[in-house]
Amino acid sequence: NPWCPTSPGMAGYMFVGLGEEIHKFLQPEVHELFVGVAKTNYRLMGRYRVHRVEPLTVEEWLTLPEKVRSKYCETTQRKAKDSRSVEGINAAYERGELRVPCVKLTCLDFKEDLYKKL
Repeated sequence: NPWCPTSPGMAGYMFVGLGEEIHKFLQPEVHELFVGVAKTNYRLMGRYRVHRVEPLTVEEWLTLPEKVRSKYCETTQRKAKDSRSVEGINAAYERGELRVPCVKLTCLDFKEDLYKKL
């Protein structure tokens, strides 16, 4: 998720809503947010309000690096059980036939003492 917060307290977005995730975050929820900074390393960003917002537009999709778009198309294929090729899925995103579901991440607070203990 290239638009996730990169430092504690920072706002951001996360691509969530494919397959069974379609029903998540329809109502605002509050969660402690950890973001992966390496394959096995996570960083606490704070306590966040998470809620669904409009999916990415075609223009926003096209701003993502090719590697990210390709990986997301693979994820779409797997989670949505889409029988199209990765290239076909990408073309559907580029035409706006598919849109990336998105949730907004708004930091409510950040506990410095907890962060230091982790």
